[in-house]
Formats: sequence, C-alpha cells, structure tokens
Amino acid sequence: MLNAPEIIGFLEPGAEGRFELVAELRRQRQAEIARITGIAMRLAARFDAETAVGFLHCEILGRPPDREDLLGYSERLHREPSVAPVILEELPTLARSHNERSRSR
Repeated sequence: MLNAPEIIGFLEPGAEGRFELVAELRRQRQAEIARITGIAMRLAARFDAETAVGFLHCEILGRPPDREDLLGYSERLHREPSVAPVILEELPTLARSHNERSRSR
C-alpha cells in the first residue's frame, strides 16, 4: 500500500510543531487587525466615523469607498465604536460583491 503524498513544508499529522505556520499566520493576522482597528479608532475620536471608515476601506481594499458604503459603515461605527473589527472583516466581502455586480452589467 502506498503512503499518502506529503505536502512539502508541513509536518506529518502526529509530529510535534504541527501546523506552526498556520498558527503563526493567524497570530499575525490578528495583530494586524488590532493595529488597523486601533488607528481607525483614533481617527474616529479625532475626526469622525466617516474618516475612520474611509481609512479602513483604503487600507484593506486600496481604494476609497462608495458614498453609500461609507455612510452605512460610518453610521454603524458612530453608534457602536466596537464594531470596527467587524467592519474590517466585512470589507473584502463587500468588495467581492461590488466586483460581481460590475461584471454582470
């Protein structure tokens, strides 16, 4: 019987240190989310929620937000500042949705 193919760079399931790379990537992602969220919260406190949402949008997607998206997210952020990490997680999904709508036109 043949052994299952190995994936280069990953240890066998029983080995110590299993999936350390995946765990480290997860830690780095969480640290980056915390860093960007912290910047957004300082912007919201100093300027307003629209500025913070615009920053998040540009930081994650590399372009300014559409006006309707900006207003929707900024209203949520203004009402509940702790929603910033949630907005950060939603932006890539929003971008995919916009791209799909653009292609279908």
